[in-house]
Amino acid sequence: MSKPLRPRPGHAGPLAFFNVVLQGSGAPESLVGAVRAAVASLDKSLALFHVRTMPQIIAEAMTTTQYETVLLVSMAALAVLLAAVGTYGVMSTVVGQRTNEIGIRMAVGARPREILAMVVRQAFLLVMIGIVVGWGGAAGAAKAIESLLFHVPPFDPVTCAGVSAMLALVALAACWIPVRRAMRVDPMVALRDE
Repeated sequence: MSKPLRPRPGHAGPLAFFNVVLQGSGAPESLVGAVRAAVASLDKSLALFHVRTMPQIIAEAMTTTQYETVLLVSMAALAVLLAAVGTYGVMSTVVGQRTNEIGIRMAVGARPREILAMVVRQAFLLVMIGIVVGWGGAAGAAKAIESLLFHVPPFDPVTCAGVSAMLALVALAACWIPVRRAMRVDPMVALRDE
């Protein structure tokens, strides 16, 4: 003989709610009729409502997480865009200040590849300093959010290396335009300005 279900604490009185989970074979929707019949055979006054499949329950539970993920990805994309624009602005200013120097170097025989290497070296020095500082900040932030993570390491070197490489490529792309513009300066104009 089966024991009757007891109401949860705090649900005393005529209304008692129970969550029942069933596992079966076939389409979950096909079990609803059988479950309704089984409940009605126990007591005609029992109501069966809010019937959902496990995929529906999981989807409802993940709605907030999906929203947060979209928001996080959007903010990350905005951060990369701001980093690219900021790097472009800094490199444009630095190269603009060195336009005469670049023109003079080209006038005395420097090849465009050497000029490009010089500017990219300077840009990457700044980027590497930023990456090292960023790794330190990421390690500190990882400790702060460690309790919020589940089955995810708080500091993943592979992810950090991938993000660092991506930011380095963004920096390279951001400094390409100012360097190309500076290399178009006529060396004679740069010599006259000096």
